[in-house]
Amino acid sequence: MHGIFVGVVLFFLGLLGFLGSALALPAGPALNTIRGGRTVADNHVARAVAAVERSLRWGVAPAASLSDLALLKLVQAQSKDATTPEGAQLLMESLAAQETSLAQAPANTNGWARLTYARYALSGLDEASRDALAMSFLTGRLERAPMAFRVQLILREWEALDPEMHALGSMQIRQLCRYGHHALDALVDVYLASDPAGREILLGALADSPEDHARFERRLRRKTQSP
Repeated sequence: MHGIFVGVVLFFLGLLGFLGSALALPAGPALNTIRGGRTVADNHVARAVAAVERSLRWGVAPAASLSDLALLKLVQAQSKDATTPEGAQLLMESLAAQETSLAQAPANTNGWARLTYARYALSGLDEASRDALAMSFLTGRLERAPMAFRVQLILREWEALDPEMHALGSMQIRQLCRYGHHALDALVDVYLASDPAGREILLGALADSPEDHARFERRLRRKTQSP
């Protein structure tokens, strides 16, 4: 009898998981577009959020779905001012979803990078955002967009960070040079958005790698030359 009960419970949980996954399917195109570094219309992001939130109500809140929700909330927050109630609320919702996801699956590099973004946007470079930044390096490779954000953050907060983080940031800069044209474009955007000190640090990270420096300079000229 006990075995039958356990079997029924497992079947029911499996059914809920299947239903949750099915309800989240409409969010797939928006998520794939965002991960590809392309812009998604606000109404499409809102529909994706609704789909993932529906799936979480019916499913068993898997770590991947919570991380997807955190990403979508971050995208929504980026279109707002973090100092406004709406922008701060979206960041806090993203942060809560990502923390819950990471509690289940801590080896999620992109998740730690998103958590760094949300914490930094809300509280600056405090201990919590430093910890998340460090974990994002310890847990593996990133998608292109979080890589660029991580470099931008390190350049901006260079004086407040330790030599180990300087070395990791310099390594990330060189990696972006080897990650394909889109990653190189993202690095050029970081360079152009940086102050003179940040630009000098970025170029210094490439000084010991002539091939990477040449790739970056070619991409920079292509992006800044007059039509």
